[in-house]
Amino acid sequence: MRDEDFIRRFEACELSSFTHVDHVRVAYVYARRGGTTAAVRGAMRIRRLAEAKGAAGKFHVTMTVAWARVVAHLVERSEPSDFEAFLAAHPMLLDRRLLASHYSDAVMFSPEARARFVDPDRHALP
Repeated sequence: MRDEDFIRRFEACELSSFTHVDHVRVAYVYARRGGTTAAVRGAMRIRRLAEAKGAAGKFHVTMTVAWARVVAHLVERSEPSDFEAFLAAHPMLLDRRLLASHYSDAVMFSPEARARFVDPDRHALP
């Protein structure tokens, strides 16, 4: 599916499933459109999709913002490409534990981090 079609379906809450790779793709598409700010704003729309699918409790603000910032950082330093090529160039984005180098589990999985963005306690985000 082309990025434009993916984002249109995402924004309309028409995706039947939403995986980790889809989270990364949302941040990638928005970062390509407008950098880190756009990536974070776009990724925060995941909350609406989660609510529409009856999974509001799964939405995690810190995780969403942190992933968007990491993806946007890599987009800004990459040659223009399609999403598959971007993932191939940055396979670490497939590792769901990537943020563990920035956050301890105690901080990342705290109620506060789920409800609002919390700065990392290990290493600063890009």
